[in-house]
Amino acid sequence: MAIDIQREPSLTDIDSIHHHRPVQSSLTKHRRISISSIVHPDSLKIVLPTDEVTLKRHLGLFSGICFIVGVIIGSGIFVSPKGVLQETQSVGLCLIIWIACGLVALLGALCYAEIGAVIPRNGAEVAYIKEGILNKVLTILTVIIIGVIRLGKGYTQNLQNGFDGTTKNPLGVALAFYSGLWAYDGWNSLNLVTEELKNPKRDLWLSIVLALPAVIILYVLTNISYFTVMNKATLLTSNAVAVTWGEVVLGPVLRMLPILISVSALGSANGSLFGAARFCMVSAQYGYLPEVPIPLIIIIVLISIYLVLAPVITSPNIGYLFATIMILCGLVFYYPFVYRKIEWNIIILTIMAGEYRGVIDLHGKNAVITGASRGIGKEIALTLAKEGCNVALLARSRDALETLAIECSKNGIKAHVIICDMSSKQSIEDACKQISHIFQNKLDILINNAGIAGESVSAIEEKTPSGKDVVDMWEEVMMVNLLGLMRITGRCLPMMKESKHGAIITISSLSATMTSGRSAQYHASEWGVNGFLGSIYEDIREYGIKVCSIMPGFVNTPMIHDDKHKLNFDKCIQPEDIAQGVLYILRTPYNVCPTEIKYRPQYTPYLK
Repeated sequence: MAIDIQREPSLTDIDSIHHHRPVQSSLTKHRRISISSIVHPDSLKIVLPTDEVTLKRHLGLFSGICFIVGVIIGSGIFVSPKGVLQETQSVGLCLIIWIACGLVALLGALCYAEIGAVIPRNGAEVAYIKEGILNKVLTILTVIIIGVIRLGKGYTQNLQNGFDGTTKNPLGVALAFYSGLWAYDGWNSLNLVTEELKNPKRDLWLSIVLALPAVIILYVLTNISYFTVMNKATLLTSNAVAVTWGEVVLGPVLRMLPILISVSALGSANGSLFGAARFCMVSAQYGYLPEVPIPLIIIIVLISIYLVLAPVITSPNIGYLFATIMILCGLVFYYPFVYRKIEWNIIILTIMAGEYRGVIDLHGKNAVITGASRGIGKEIALTLAKEGCNVALLARSRDALETLAIECSKNGIKAHVIICDMSSKQSIEDACKQISHIFQNKLDILINNAGIAGESVSAIEEKTPSGKDVVDMWEEVMMVNLLGLMRITGRCLPMMKESKHGAIITISSLSATMTSGRSAQYHASEWGVNGFLGSIYEDIREYGIKVCSIMPGFVNTPMIHDDKHKLNFDKCIQPEDIAQGVLYILRTPYNVCPTEIKYRPQYTPYLK
């Protein structure tokens, strides 16, 4: 059964020099989601709820303009001029086509801006089609396709050509647009990140209006520059227009041109990857990605490998070979430092100290955090999730845990919500069974953070300020802080035994090192916790399991907010500081175990 949590005692009572571990309680309500999607993810192989994740709005107007221009200007402007001129057969119409292509891209982008303002979500097409745009798009495509067919049949009586040598074949003009629009590809890129715009209703269309005309001007001026150097015949025989232009104008500096073009293409590819990640995210939210057949993914990977290796095999060229080597080198660095999240500074420092015995790699580890709904527990959960740990979040507040699980899952890990009352033997037993099931009986990290302080009352009194029996209140505190901790630790130890490496980290208090009046229950429970941890350390140290107690004082959590008139919270220890302490313990070499760590504020937190 759930116990009644009474008023938190003031600092003057028992916490003038130490810290209380937070009570598991509720945060402000967020939008409700299905708990089954978090606790039981196996059916879809996902944990993240599909309609609640949003990204931070950090893109402004200038960022939006740069994003659009960066994605559009890639390699197209250095190749497409030949295709446009080849189909138009005149310089004048060629330049007009370039302007027209830009205007078409601008109009399309503005249409997307209007849709994006109505549906301010990432993912562009995948989000819009989901919202019912598909029928309208198909209708418009039908009209366009019929119009193209009629043009191909010779219905050109309304067309006028005013340039010498201009093609009279409408299909040629269409093909010219095809070449030109390829260079403008990316005009819809900002819609892929609409959700991240600070002010999408303004910045979306304004970025497009400013970016697309700028690209049009750049492209037209680039083409004019080409025509000042090359005639029609020269340009049409060139396989790389920019390189041919550079041979005439740049001379010895020509060698730099391919590098500059590569940088331009790389910038465009970078923007495309940035947007593609959002496309995948929105697809996953709608439940599309889990339905992709695994054989199809394997086929795509094999095709990609073939496209990379085929040029090297059929036409051995130092350029192809160099590109292949660079791709493979990228994987060498990606796996340890991006996927596994190993940090350089840890490896360097440990090697320099001559103490490197293997730093624990947290990626993929399974962690349990009690009292995770707020304060220190919440920050520890977020920190471990960022390090790649799968987390089981235990507390009594369903709403707070669901919200936290969503935030943790943004790091690509699995976050499981388990409702647990640390004062109830049966609740702890049920929680441990769930932990064993979701982690397949393999646990690496246990964070004991749940705890209560009880009421501040003298031991000579019979009743607490709320009217509860003092001895009953003592027992409730001991049940949560000590007996509940012992039970969950004892049940989790068999899951950690086979791993050979792991950690049990308890957020205790400086109360475990001293005594003060009116808080017998809290001191007794914390002294008991440290005694229990010291004893089990001797039993399990040979299994490679670290046991550590972090004892902080004056931590800025809801537990001390009743003393806001006495304390400067900015000078208190912050929950994220404790979370970094947990990370420090987990990252110590395997042969080192910091068993006790005390945290005090550097500067006095009392208000003068």
